[in-house]
Amino acid sequence: MKQKVLQAAMVLIFLCGLGVFLYPKMTEWYAAERQQKAMEEFEEVVMAKEEKNSQAADGDVEGNPQLNLEQLYLDMQEYNERIYKEGQENLKDPFDYETPSFDLTEYGFEKNVIGIIRIPVMEVELPLYLGADSENMKKGAVIMGETSMPLGGENTNVVVAAHRGYQGTPMFREIEVLTPGDKIEVTTPFEVLSYQVTETKVVLPDEINEILIEEGKDKITLLTCHPYTRNTHRYLVYGERCENMKEPEQTPEVTQADSLEQVEEKSISGQKIWLETYIPLVGAGVILLLIVCGVLLTRKR
Repeated sequence: MKQKVLQAAMVLIFLCGLGVFLYPKMTEWYAAERQQKAMEEFEEVVMAKEEKNSQAADGDVEGNPQLNLEQLYLDMQEYNERIYKEGQENLKDPFDYETPSFDLTEYGFEKNVIGIIRIPVMEVELPLYLGADSENMKKGAVIMGETSMPLGGENTNVVVAAHRGYQGTPMFREIEVLTPGDKIEVTTPFEVLSYQVTETKVVLPDEINEILIEEGKDKITLLTCHPYTRNTHRYLVYGERCENMKEPEQTPEVTQADSLEQVEEKSISGQKIWLETYIPLVGAGVILLLIVCGVLLTRKR
């Protein structure tokens, strides 16, 4: 009888320990499912709008201006030109700037998702929201206010920010694996924009000049906190539209971000990420091994 009680206690301890160690993985799975649903809904909305617009153009249904993406495109294009001409004078600290540049509900979107960002090297696929308020940043990546809308073209820089991990969701946690040549893809209601990483850099939070539009450039900038869990700086990844890029004449030199201090910070971030990723699995394995050993010992007795 005592032996059975002891075995039952060991199993209970194992289940409790397993739950503690696997909780981060379970929350990550739940967040990934929620993000996947948001991306699927975005794609369904765009496809439905395109179908209805096609029917309206053929005279099959009565046209509805909210179902037409043309006005949204024109308004975003006008916005991009305006902030470039004004020098983005209203841009503040990116993580403090929460006001979205557009209210997508006025154009027939029920939610504030403007697209999907995919980063193959990081194995990241996230819904892309307008405005960096806390709610949007819990759910995915965001386009910072007073930066370009994702249309492409000269004199644009789409600044996309995301948490470096949030409640078990990696988001931009692995951003340091990105190197020049890696691809970034943004799917919008209008087209798919492909970018190639050109440079990475670590800056202070108030160095707004580092994310401004560059004349003649068609860019994207990824932005997140750095170092991992300390968040004293900002980590930037710059990319340019692939079709606009020229082949480099020589291997690029080491950038300012690769100073000795930055290399040390990257190493610290990497260690913390490794521990966060594998410690739960190792802990669950150790608990399982102890329980198995305990059961075997009780049986021998």
